[in-house]
Amino acid sequence: MSTDVSDYIATLEKSQQREDAMALVKLLEEESGYEARLGGKVIYCGLYNYKLANGKDGVGIVTGFLPRTADLSIYIMPGFAAYAEQLEVLGKHKSAKCCLYVKKARGPR
Repeated sequence: MSTDVSDYIATLEKSQQREDAMALVKLLEEESGYEARLGGKVIYCGLYNYKLANGKDGVGIVTGFLPRTADLSIYIMPGFAAYAEQLEVLGKHKSAKCCLYVKKARGPR
C-alpha cells in the first residue's frame, strides 16, 4: 500500500470507515496482485488500457473502491454478474454493471 493510500485512509471520519478501508485494501492487493494506489479519492489496484468505440484509447482500474460516508463503492472489471452467489451472503447492497454499493456488510456465516 502506498503512503498516499495510508495517509488518505487516516483522514476518513469514522473509525469503522478506516477499518473497512484497510481490510479492503489488503483483500484487493492480495487478490489482484497489484499495489493499492490513490487516484483522487478512489483507492485502486491495477490499471488497464482499452479502446473506445471512436478509436481513442482509455485507461481503467482493474479493481478499487471509494470509501464514502454513506457506503463503500467497490469497482471490479468485468462487473459483478458472475458473483450472484457470493453477493447473497454480503448483506444489504445495490449493484450496477461494475459497481457495488455496500452500506453494512455481514461477516462470514
